Amino acid sequence: MPFSSVLRNLHKARLLVAFFAPLLLASATKAEDPILGDLNTDGVANVQDVALMVSHLQGIAFLPAEVTSLADVNKDGLLTSTDVEDLVRLILEREPTGALALAQIIQFSPANGEFKVSPTRETIVRFSMPLKEDTVLTNDHFYATFAGKRLLTRVELSSDRLKATLFYLDYLPSGARIRVTFNGVGLQDFLGRPIAPNGNGSTTALARADFETLSYTPVVNTGVVGTVYASKKNEQGQNVPLQGVVIEVVGDEENTRTTTDASGKFELSPVPAGRFFVNIDGRPVTGGFPNSGYYPFIGKAWSAVAGKTDNPAGGGSGIIYLPYIQPEALVTVSTTEETKIEPSASLLQESPELAGTELRVPANSLFANDGTRGGRVGIAPVAPDRLPEALPPGLNLPLVITIQTDGATNFDVPVPIRLPNTPDPETGEKLAPGERSALWSFDHDVGEWEIAGPMQVTSDGMFLETIPGVGVRQPGWHGQDPGSSGGGGGGDGDGDDDADDFTDLPGGDDDDGDDNSDLPDSDGDSDSDSDTDSDSDTDEDSDTDEDADEDEDCAEDEECEDCEEGAVVSLSGPEVGKVPSGAIKKFENLLNRIPRVRAEVAVAVGASGGEMQDCCPDKDSEPITNGRKKAETKAELSAVIRVKIWGPPLIHFQADFKVLIAEIVIDAGVNLNVNPSVGVSVGFELNDCTGKNCGFYEFAMNLNLKPEVLVEALAEACIGYGRWAACGDFEFSFSVSGPLFIAFKGFTNVDSCKGVTGNIGLDKIQFGIEFSALGVGVAYKYQIYP
Repeated sequence: MPFSSVLRNLHKARLLVAFFAPLLLASATKAEDPILGDLNTDGVANVQDVALMVSHLQGIAFLPAEVTSLADVNKDGLLTSTDVEDLVRLILEREPTGALALAQIIQFSPANGEFKVSPTRETIVRFSMPLKEDTVLTNDHFYATFAGKRLLTRVELSSDRLKATLFYLDYLPSGARIRVTFNGVGLQDFLGRPIAPNGNGSTTALARADFETLSYTPVVNTGVVGTVYASKKNEQGQNVPLQGVVIEVVGDEENTRTTTDASGKFELSPVPAGRFFVNIDGRPVTGGFPNSGYYPFIGKAWSAVAGKTDNPAGGGSGIIYLPYIQPEALVTVSTTEETKIEPSASLLQESPELAGTELRVPANSLFANDGTRGGRVGIAPVAPDRLPEALPPGLNLPLVITIQTDGATNFDVPVPIRLPNTPDPETGEKLAPGERSALWSFDHDVGEWEIAGPMQVTSDGMFLETIPGVGVRQPGWHGQDPGSSGGGGGGDGDGDDDADDFTDLPGGDDDDGDDNSDLPDSDGDSDSDSDTDSDSDTDEDSDTDEDADEDEDCAEDEECEDCEEGAVVSLSGPEVGKVPSGAIKKFENLLNRIPRVRAEVAVAVGASGGEMQDCCPDKDSEPITNGRKKAETKAELSAVIRVKIWGPPLIHFQADFKVLIAEIVIDAGVNLNVNPSVGVSVGFELNDCTGKNCGFYEFAMNLNLKPEVLVEALAEACIGYGRWAACGDFEFSFSVSGPLFIAFKGFTNVDSCKGVTGNIGLDKIQFGIEFSALGVGVAYKYQIYP
């Protein structure tokens, strides 16, 4: 089986576990008489069930479909914060013990310690239970600071009162460390109790999270190139270039922007090195936004290699597709009742496969970043292979739709959606009634595809619907993937048409029946032998006969032949696809749920390749053409993991001395930064000259351990008398670190096709200390080993 298929199947198997494990667990422990609100089927509705329901509504962990009926406490057919409130009241009526924990923050987004955050990404906190119905959040409750100064922000509390969003009124600073603070003093939950934001039971302690933004500073001689086409081809089946599309680097729009020419091409330079975000604005193409048809405005995450001026846009082919939004597609949503969004009649004539697609927007749930409520929403189909960027390898959506608006970019609560039960692209089969799938959405703030939640096939088998409490969380690109292993075709599964269980190397079978790729002569001359002269014999001289009278290696009265091994021919095979970025993000989230762990995981694109060589059993025999063959596939996984292995929580101290008011925050402890990478190589070697026929593997792991003793302090103080006051900030940081590098490699011995060899190496141990306070910094490094 090709390695890319292995990766894809492993990924899909993980999805099966993620979605079906809770269902199997629920089925195994299901009580004979279900109890309303008993979501873990342990026979009683209690605080654990409240936590499960909140996690489901927050998109952290989803309930099995069979349990959602038990979560619908008020029996209105929906799963909302009202059910949470009713369940809590139900529990307190049965067991008025007061053991229900105070409301707390269960998630920061971006997470504490997260890095490479987009400069336009808002900050979200999610609560363990709804806040009081008349709660008003201000910037005294929820705010962000950089370099000791508050950023200009606006706070939005969701209608279910389970989520608060901090919108930034300007771009976040480039390459900066941002501190977000939530102060719950004076706030209450829906039961009228004070909240404890940081989860330690204190109603006065602050909850904080720090994250780092990516740099959007341009780098000279670094650029991106690409071409923008319409998603729909013309009547002749040709691409339609879009002229006038604006492309700009987010955070540096005034300086780094360009437009596409008549052929749809563009060059954007200089751009930041590494990962950065861009805006692609297709609205100027028609000039009809928002009342006429238009091409949309989208955000994407790109990357560029420093010093390279022709980085392909999006990292792939450099081709970007934009769908056309028909003017009749947009429907005004209601602020007082649910609005059903369906494809327009003209759109269904063009794309009948969309029949039955439906988006049900809750009342007053669409809003813009400035808080303006309402607007218009529409649906349009997009061919999965003609998206603004290609889907991640391994994610094969049978149908993709884009949900567009006339300006608003936020949904207050998840919006239920129904999609056609489209056949799987690989198997050609539809999911059966009751089977599960996953709703995938593109998160423009993160720049990746992510699973938004489970979907289930309707009883008639025609559609997939999100289960209660799950839905679309923002406009953009959406589709469903069953998460089951695909297949198709017969044979041995290696992708070629023979039965040898090996993937033929590039060139394919030459129809001579041997199932080996015949290759051109490797020495570059015009004859068919393996030497470097132009005659047709196998010796090194330049004559054309096969006697040895001009050779120096045989006596004049002897007849002999020289067997010469040919040069090694290197072959490159197809690229090995990445694990879908959505799956990687879920793996990151799993790691980041471990207390004090922050991780960023990436999969480098692997590649397949091989070698061929003419070989000699012995020097006096004819060489065997392509006698030695080797095929190999490689892939690499890398990550950045940050762990706080020791240290108390943030120490927060406030003092009011009437004249002097001081606030001090201290973060101390020992951090461990790990940069691991793991490389895997698998393949086989056939050598007809030596009789070798073996598979092999190679495993390489590199660790960069950086233990760090860190002390950071931030103080804010105000001195005042009467109406006069003066405030100042003080920052202090101290750290001691010592990086440790370890490398390990183990592999079967390819030359002998037996045994295992390996090595462990210690690169170096380095001690470093950095000190900074009041804007003055001192750094010292010393290499201890070697």
